Amino acid sequence: MATNRLVSLGKSKLNNLMIDAIQVDTSTQLRTNTIDNYDGTAVISFSNNKLENVLNPVNNTDVANKQYVDTAVQGAGGGGVNNPMTSNLDANNFNISNVNSLSVNGIGNPGNGNISVTDNMEHGGNDITNVNLLRVDNIRARTGNSIDIINNLDCQTNTIENISSSSSSSGVVNKSYIDNADTQLQNAIITNSLDIASNLSSITTNTGNITSNTANIASNTSNISSNANQIINNANNITSLQSRVTIAEQDISTNQSNIFLNSTNIATKTSINDAINNSTTQTWSNQKIYNELLLSGNRDYAGLDGSVEKVNLNIVSTQPKIGRIESYTALVNLSAGQPVLYNYGGTGAISVSNIGTLPAQQQIVGINLNDVAAGGTAEVLVNGFGTCRRTSINLPTTNSVALNNTTNGTVGTLTNQTTFTDSGGTGGTYSSNQNYSITFDAGSGRTINFTIVSLSFEHTTSRLYDRLGFQTSNDGVNYSNPNLSGFHTTNVTTPPFGTFYVGNNQRSNDTTGNVFPENTTILTGTGGSTTQNTGARYLRFFFFSDSSSNDAGWELTLTPSTPYATNAIPVPVATTMYVDSNDLTKITDTNTSQLPIGFVAYNNADNDSIFCRIHPAQHSS
Repeated sequence: MATNRLVSLGKSKLNNLMIDAIQVDTSTQLRTNTIDNYDGTAVISFSNNKLENVLNPVNNTDVANKQYVDTAVQGAGGGGVNNPMTSNLDANNFNISNVNSLSVNGIGNPGNGNISVTDNMEHGGNDITNVNLLRVDNIRARTGNSIDIINNLDCQTNTIENISSSSSSSGVVNKSYIDNADTQLQNAIITNSLDIASNLSSITTNTGNITSNTANIASNTSNISSNANQIINNANNITSLQSRVTIAEQDISTNQSNIFLNSTNIATKTSINDAINNSTTQTWSNQKIYNELLLSGNRDYAGLDGSVEKVNLNIVSTQPKIGRIESYTALVNLSAGQPVLYNYGGTGAISVSNIGTLPAQQQIVGINLNDVAAGGTAEVLVNGFGTCRRTSINLPTTNSVALNNTTNGTVGTLTNQTTFTDSGGTGGTYSSNQNYSITFDAGSGRTINFTIVSLSFEHTTSRLYDRLGFQTSNDGVNYSNPNLSGFHTTNVTTPPFGTFYVGNNQRSNDTTGNVFPENTTILTGTGGSTTQNTGARYLRFFFFSDSSSNDAGWELTLTPSTPYATNAIPVPVATTMYVDSNDLTKITDTNTSQLPIGFVAYNNADNDSIFCRIHPAQHSS
């Protein structure tokens, strides 16, 4: 009957009926003594219907009705199964165990018993309070919640294990984290100990150096003090020696006077001939002895250097004494470096004075070496070397040179800016039938540049009737024709060049060379420039004009590649110097006075002065 239905049995009685399912219609009753599960695995389902009128259970496996359960729960102090408890659940010192899930608002333990949870315990966001001892296998918060410990946690000598180290400064860390930190700390202590040991060694060495340097400083301080004392002593010795030198000079002067007086006495008692020497002695008159004494002074000129000894007479009042010096009373105020002459007073007094008018040669004494007021002592160089007053001639910075019959064939003076023109100058025209040349020299180490200011010549498209050409040289001997853009090359390549252009004798076919074009328009129109750097030290210009039709000619500005210094023009060494007839307080290389006074020893002529070998004609030594 596994697939059939048993219906409408009424009150039939069966001793043993095995069926797969029992379906009872509404208001129908089913009565049986026993319902056995045939194979022990099938389920008896009530399909959400009630099983009513069940008696109170007797055996442990009997079904309990609701009344039995409610009575049991109320007897334990609780309410119904579906109602909250209204008082404490007293376990009467027994355990509540084997609970799979327990959801409560609070678990209280006012006694001494244990609450033991061997599986998960979920607190659901509520507190577990007043527990004397709670043992759990796992405490886990639901996702999004946390476990807060608000009082001390006593582990009772037990361990808290399997804890990960926190990255928060207030979090708990595990033993591994602490052991690792301890290892790092120990390594750092070892490293720092080694550094400290090394630094202690350096400190010991530096301490030794400091001690040594302190000793050196003390020693050097002592040496400085000692040297300072020696310097003071040396200064005192120098002062003492200077005093001795002064005294010695006075003694020499006194001795010279005494010798002169004694020689005079000897001369009055003995007939003496200065020119005769006997075999054992040489006897001279007082004048001869005095002259020899003067000539016996220091005349060692070894190492003499005019560039060192020359002085600037514009700023000094005296100068070195190099040679034979004579002292005289100054009749008037005298300046260092000026020539002086003897003055024989009517009372017999002999002095030196400035030159008022051109004197006779025998009256020239020499060069005064110091500024001196009238009545003072003038130190006069009569034979030796000294700086003399002379008017310096400075190099000009600009000049003008016209090529005419006067300058033809000469070397023109080149300055920092030389204006070079034809014979008519900057405002006129050149003349007919001219065939002139002139050379300019930039000097060693320099070359000549020129700038064309204006050009105007008698040219046609096929002829150059009047023409200016030039050649260059670097040795002043061998000259050549440059080849510049905008210039012309004529049918004759030697000065003064030819009348015809090259290139089919047409100007338009002749655009490079060394002959200037008719004007600057043609120059620049054929690729030329008004400014030229020739790269040569020497320039030689040639000009030729025919018999008619004269034009304005040319104006060029010549300059050196490196500007000249504007110092005084040097005077060649060994040049004879004379008293200057235009200024009798000075000397000059122009012989207008016929009074020679010496020779140039150093060619520098700056500062209105010149260094000379002084030897006036009347002094024989």
